[in-house]
Amino acid sequence: MNYSGPVVFFDGVCNLCNGAVQFIIRKDKKGLFRFASLQSAAGRDAIAQTGTAGTEGAEGSIILRYKGKYYVRSSAALKIAALMGGLMWLLLPGYLL
Repeated sequence: MNYSGPVVFFDGVCNLCNGAVQFIIRKDKKGLFRFASLQSAAGRDAIAQTGTAGTEGAEGSIILRYKGKYYVRSSAALKIAALMGGLMWLLLPGYLL
């Protein structure tokens, strides 16, 4: 995947994950994010890069690749919120914990 902006990898069979992706798409007015399922070749590569393969909760998970760094689960969600800006920044204190 050659896109240098933020890429959200999500579980393509998880309804909650699909709902989260739809939410991001609706709120992403700048068209900043790209998306790929964890079941795709790029998604499998992201799983391998983060070392989450075979771990508990790997299914239904979300991974963000941004500027060469990977964020997993809640770290990914909070980084996405930070990148989206607006009122989403209110979630950032959770990132510090």
